[in-house]
Amino acid sequence: SSYPELGLHIHVVGSAFSLKVELLKKLKDSYSGLTLSATSWRTGTTGTHGNDPGFIISDLGQALDLFIDEYLRVNEKDC
Repeated sequence: SSYPELGLHIHVVGSAFSLKVELLKKLKDSYSGLTLSATSWRTGTTGTHGNDPGFIISDLGQALDLFIDEYLRVNEKDC
């Protein structure tokens, strides 16, 4: 896959859910020569959905809005 990569993870168990949004970047260790991915930003939440997927979608929308706001703030001169 290409980097940076935005990861979205949603897990539902019964009436509970968790979600995570994270930005992954490729990093190279100059000593070992290994190149691996690392999380450079993350947010998430847990809750109950009451059999209404709108709760999960709403929390995901808030997490993505937070990511966009912070990404634009940090990269203001390049955007």
